[in-house]
Amino acid sequence: MKKLDYLLVAPGLCVVATCYGLARYAYGLFLPIFRQELAISEAWLAYIAAFSYASYFLITLFISVFSSLIKPRTSLLWGGLCAVAGMLLIAPPFSSVIVSSAGYMARMNTVSPVVFSRFKRWMSEQDDRENLKRTRDKRQAEVVDLLVAEYLPHLQIES
Repeated sequence: MKKLDYLLVAPGLCVVATCYGLARYAYGLFLPIFRQELAISEAWLAYIAAFSYASYFLITLFISVFSSLIKPRTSLLWGGLCAVAGMLLIAPPFSSVIVSSAGYMARMNTVSPVVFSRFKRWMSEQDDRENLKRTRDKRQAEVVDLLVAEYLPHLQIES
């Protein structure tokens, strides 16, 4: 490979790894909610995860052919946009104004604290997880629950 090829391939691999990694991480965050709200078994959750990987593999094959017809930057842009769109479709919105210690204000868009707490509580109940991590996850969930109860009482914490 020429040096120019490495300059194109390396960023492309990083973008694909980041997009797919974030999408897989987000799926893990929403597993407890999917299971509860949709009343589906762990087996079906595993099938969904396997299908997402299979579709990722198939689209990678398709893009390898299709990308020769378009500019590399365009294919990277579309890949990133698809990952972001998928995240936005499944994530419950949470947005708040924050103020820095210097007095600057900004809008923070992130995952709902309730979803974060549910996920951490679910992680703390996994038997195959290290005890130190289980304890940490449980404490994080408890702290977030207390913060929500005190500062964000309009958010519902369902048990």
